[in-house]
Amino acid sequence: MQNSDAPGSKEIQDLQQLWQESTTNESFTIKERAMMTHINKEISNFNLLFGTGQWGQIILDSSLFCIFTLELLEAIWHNKPDKIAFRLAFMLTALSFLVFHGTVKFKMRTFNHNTSREYLQMQLMRVKQEINFREKTTPLLSPVIFGLLILGFWNDLPLWSIILLVILFISLQIANFSKKLISKELYPLRDKLQSALQQLNEH
Repeated sequence: MQNSDAPGSKEIQDLQQLWQESTTNESFTIKERAMMTHINKEISNFNLLFGTGQWGQIILDSSLFCIFTLELLEAIWHNKPDKIAFRLAFMLTALSFLVFHGTVKFKMRTFNHNTSREYLQMQLMRVKQEINFREKTTPLLSPVIFGLLILGFWNDLPLWSIILLVILFISLQIANFSKKLISKELYPLRDKLQSALQQLNEH
């Protein structure tokens, strides 16, 4: 049960109030349009912040993956262990994002974007996938990337311990920022989409 003081709770209550006056077909259409206008503003913000399953993000991930893969092959060809570790870390990062966004894009094709119900279901799927990626996949991938960066610095720099501390600090800041995004942006949007779908299903 969502606390009334939780972020986004007021917006959810506003959405629910749209459905409480009358149940005629004309009134339903007006309320549905008002709700969808409100939701679309939230989705636009979500697209700007995360780009989950969007072609622009997929193209960017593909480009980075190709670049780092070529650089990795070059490092292997010239037998440079430090550069191999770095390139492998960056390539795996780009690959993980590419697989994630590509998978979401594929799932988006199964929805009918012309109906409000399926449009909301699709957006809810995108938000849940983003939450799942940040809460489950990222924590599993981060130690691997971190280990490869340590290996690269160990072979390349005498002051690897200082660099290690800097990377650790940056990693902690990124993790903290990701948690704030989940709690302030993703959870409230997920709840709003679920509430909007509930209103449609009750009609």
